[in-house]
Amino acid sequence: MRATWRVLIPVALWLIILLIASAVFRRLVAVLNITTSLSFGQFSVFLLYLPLILTLLVLTPRLDKRPLSDYGFDTSSPVIRYVLAGLGIGMLSSGIPAGIGLVLGYGSVSETFVSGASGTVHVLIAAVIVGQLANVFLEEFLYRGVLIQNAAEGVSKWVGSRQASIFGSVVAISLLFGVSHVVFGGGGGVEGRSISLVISSALLGAGWGTIYVLTGNLWLPMGAHFGYNISNGMIFQPSYDTVLFQLPTVLKIGISEPAFWQLPRSFISALAMIVLAIYWMYFERGEVNIDDRVAQRI
Repeated sequence: MRATWRVLIPVALWLIILLIASAVFRRLVAVLNITTSLSFGQFSVFLLYLPLILTLLVLTPRLDKRPLSDYGFDTSSPVIRYVLAGLGIGMLSSGIPAGIGLVLGYGSVSETFVSGASGTVHVLIAAVIVGQLANVFLEEFLYRGVLIQNAAEGVSKWVGSRQASIFGSVVAISLLFGVSHVVFGGGGGVEGRSISLVISSALLGAGWGTIYVLTGNLWLPMGAHFGYNISNGMIFQPSYDTVLFQLPTVLKIGISEPAFWQLPRSFISALAMIVLAIYWMYFERGEVNIDDRVAQRI
């Protein structure tokens, strides 16, 4: 029961602070008569998520009675190398399904090196990067660092097997991650608010969650998550999404078979992500197992 509350309380904190921050932010925009733009919208993600991040960083360790290092902020690991490896894995996990879709004729490159709708491209790119850094940090810390461990503690009392409880919690929290994208993310692209979006987001969440339990730190999944999001938005950009359609991109992909760019693309991305991470972990450590630091915390 305690582990269950330790899943619900961080989620409740996130929701309450998000609602308060959103209301305050909208009020400030109205009072100050700020002219919104695509760049401002992307930067507002950072402004909204910053109080969430700070609150969770302060309160969660106190509630769990754990140091921040136990959530995956392990500075004994080569942080820069892990982040860079994650970036490569994330970009490849976005590019591989895009390449498959193009080869199979489910889409075609309609434009290259598109500047997007904004007149100041470098400002928009900077805003997207800052916004995504905040988004990725929050989601990885909350869903992978906090919730997977707390859920695994509860599952272990029922399952008995430490390994099964860890992967069971990865599945459960990934489903919660998928639902949150419909509730808070508002849908998007060809999927909109749908069960397809829940499953697609859950598949990707399972990929990042698997990376987390194999490495024992958040650096690799953070890099992979950021690389995937940036690659989807500004390298291999599908043309069905009206928001992404306005961002600068290397390749703009006109899709002819929308169904492929939903669940199949997410499944291929998650699978590629896990395979690439396993290969990299074997190259880095000479073995692939649930990290001892994750197992010992359960």
